Amino acid sequence: MSKKVVFSSSILVLLITVSAFASSDANCAAQKSQPGFLPLPGDINTDCTVDFKDFALLAQNWLMSGPSLQGDIDKSGTIDYTDLVIFIDKWLQDNSVPQPPLANSMLNVVMAGYQGWFRCPNDGANLGWIHWSYDGGVTFDVEMWPDMNEYVKKYQAGSYTLPDASKAYVYSPMDYQTVFTHFKWMQQYGIDGVWFQRFLVDLPGGPNQNRYAANLQVLNNVQAACYMTDRIWAVSYDTACMPTNSIYSSLTADWESLVAKGILNDPHYLHHNGKPVVSIWGFYTSSGNMTPVVGNQIIDYFKGKDVYLFGGGNWDWVSVTDPQWSAMFRRFDAFGGWNIGNFSIDGEGKKWATTSYWATAKSTAESVNMLFVPVLYAGYSWSKSTPSNFNLLPRMGGKFYWKQWVAATQTGFGTVYLAMFDEVDEGTAIYKVTNSPPTQRNYVTYEGYPSDWYMRLANEGCKMIRGQIPLTTTIPIQP
Repeated sequence: MSKKVVFSSSILVLLITVSAFASSDANCAAQKSQPGFLPLPGDINTDCTVDFKDFALLAQNWLMSGPSLQGDIDKSGTIDYTDLVIFIDKWLQDNSVPQPPLANSMLNVVMAGYQGWFRCPNDGANLGWIHWSYDGGVTFDVEMWPDMNEYVKKYQAGSYTLPDASKAYVYSPMDYQTVFTHFKWMQQYGIDGVWFQRFLVDLPGGPNQNRYAANLQVLNNVQAACYMTDRIWAVSYDTACMPTNSIYSSLTADWESLVAKGILNDPHYLHHNGKPVVSIWGFYTSSGNMTPVVGNQIIDYFKGKDVYLFGGGNWDWVSVTDPQWSAMFRRFDAFGGWNIGNFSIDGEGKKWATTSYWATAKSTAESVNMLFVPVLYAGYSWSKSTPSNFNLLPRMGGKFYWKQWVAATQTGFGTVYLAMFDEVDEGTAIYKVTNSPPTQRNYVTYEGYPSDWYMRLANEGCKMIRGQIPLTTTIPIQP
């Protein structure tokens, strides 16, 4: 049973300060009427200012546990020092007037792709197992297993057990606390934010449209977590497996729906020179469902909406000779070549991500006033359909990843795309992964390195491309 305690005088000293002015009730009411309005973390009474009124509510329920308590800012179920830290960080902030974008440039931004597509029985999505398992929870055929130590809500992974014979668990992004945990890590390790994936096949009109409501819930969780951690985000569509004749209508209808919901009123939504940024992956000459005609329709639509459009597709887009494809590739505002699985073998037989084309891609993009964004990945494994692809591109303790950061720095990139934050399906994840996965099948691990090793490497890489630490071809930190 929880009980209340008295705040120490030292904590009160941190909070005692005088507000120069209070938010206008009229301004606050106007802002709250806007689609997509979110109260500031710590604005417990939702009057658009984090102040002593909110502090009183926090103190009133201090150390209490239960559902929907006023003051449970991080929604963990308990009002504790984590809530207090967030509260202090937002102290006297006011959002009674429209807030400018937290990021108004694509330049010098490091964001990670965020799938957020895992679902579990009893997580509220009513979809059963999605992505963790494809046979109803009998086999868990992802390539890596998350380190579950910091998750509040966990779901038992069928009959799978860890090396110590204890039950194995996984998570669901349907739970806000799970997404918040991920974004706390991003904040801790200097990752600016995420490209939140929205697969067209999961939207209305797609073959998996029953997943739409759950995807929207995760999007809401992402928005809230960005508010808590001062991260940024942008929508990242993926056209994979969507019928050609449905791509344009599904994509544009969803974007208009999100705009109507008010996502562009979110100061944490990424902008470039005043324009909202939208990413779309799927512009591959070999995809089978994308064509230059559809691609140009999409580009025309978003240019007409004054959107900064970041396209993604062929890594070798520069050398594509088909005139229609070649012209379309050069119409985006920014473009990224999907580099996952693109590798070269050195004289010692070691596999490395291919980066030799980056300089040409960068200069070609600049010649048509386009930004080229390189895609960095930490390793690759895809044994689900091809067993021989298990750990196809080993991480080598981070050397595989770090070599790409070196190449990005040498080529002069300030903006990079990290693929991916949470992609354990293809073994590219950089978030916390365990070195002691379930014993029922083979899983790629971090080879004994700490579970946060790849986020730490990303943090050092960010510093290096920004000139905050010198260029170094060897990993500059110790495990």
